[in-house]
Amino acid sequence: MPSVEVWYALTADAPLDLCRRVMTAEEEERARRFVFEKNQTEYRVTRGLARGVLGRRLQRAPASLRFTITAYGQPLLDGVDFNLTNTVELVACA
Repeated sequence: MPSVEVWYALTADAPLDLCRRVMTAEEEERARRFVFEKNQTEYRVTRGLARGVLGRRLQRAPASLRFTITAYGQPLLDGVDFNLTNTVELVACA
């Protein structure tokens, strides 16, 4: 039976500087387009968590991961099944 791991981060406690360091320039640009700072933070933490968790599972540097983005803004990574969910206060990766 397959197992599922769920990783989460509280946006208020997340290390934003670390999240920003592993994001691509395109991801940072998208974060800046959000009008409200809380939404920028939510996006950065979501991307940082995804990169950290998936990088660890794949034994690769988080910043080296190259995602494909769907028309709906959902990140995809070849060969990896994962899902992201977020609210302003909490983000999760499974």
